[in-house]
This record gives sequence, C-alpha cells and structure tokens, in this order.
Amino acid sequence: MKLRILITVIFIFFPILSSAQTTQTLRAQWEIEGPPAPAGGARPPFDVATAQGYIYKMYQVGSATGITLTGVTCTTTADVYIKTCAATVPTALNVVGISVDMTATINAIETSHSNAAVVPPLFVPPAPPSNLRLLRYVGATPVP
Repeated sequence: MKLRILITVIFIFFPILSSAQTTQTLRAQWEIEGPPAPAGGARPPFDVATAQGYIYKMYQVGSATGITLTGVTCTTTADVYIKTCAATVPTALNVVGISVDMTATINAIETSHSNAAVVPPLFVPPAPPSNLRLLRYVGATPVP
C-alpha cells in the first residue's frame, strides 16, 4: 500500500519537477550592411529578405570549417542599408569560453571573418545566501 502511494505521488509531482527545469540556448546577434554603390551608380536596395537570404557561417576562431547558421531572422534598423540579424548558436559551438567569429556568403563569395566573441556561461548562479541564523524557540518564544 505504501509503495502504491509513493508511486502515485511520484507520478503526480514528476511533471511539475520536469517542467520547472529550463533549457538555455545561446543566440548570436549581428549587423549586416548591404552592398556599396557601384562606381558612378546608386546604392542598390537592401531589404530584410536579402539579408536573410545570405548564408551565415560561424567558426571557432582558428578553424577552417564553419557551421552554417539556420533559422536566421533579420529586422530593419534606422539605416535602410543595415539589418540586424540573429540565430541560435549551433550546439557544437556552444562551449563556454571558446571564441567564435562568422562570415556571410553572398553570390558564392564569402566575406572575411567578423570580430571574435567569447561564448559566455549559459547559467550564472545567484549569489549564495547570507546572514544565516538558527533560532531556537520554545512555543512561540525565541530562546537566546
């Protein structure tokens, strides 16, 4: 009987415990500038769809092999020729303390590497409790 009650309690509380855990993801955000004006011509338009159509790769600094970012979303900025883009960092590069950089490929031409960024810790623990005291009570009265 006690085992049946224990199993029932476990099944009741297990979903609550598992839903309390959160999965942390790391997202990269960057700006991409549209192409410059050709000699003697006007600067071509640069819209969100064009920015999202580029192929973005992320590299561990020093590596020759990049990982293509998927699910890139871009938004417009105050400057019509600059877009802000973001994507989830691939799991293989989500390693605390490594440096990563990225490139964009446009019409089969890959740009030079961006500035490097260091992958931050995924979880920053809170400060430990402080000023811990243990108080003895007799009834409702504290005893020194």
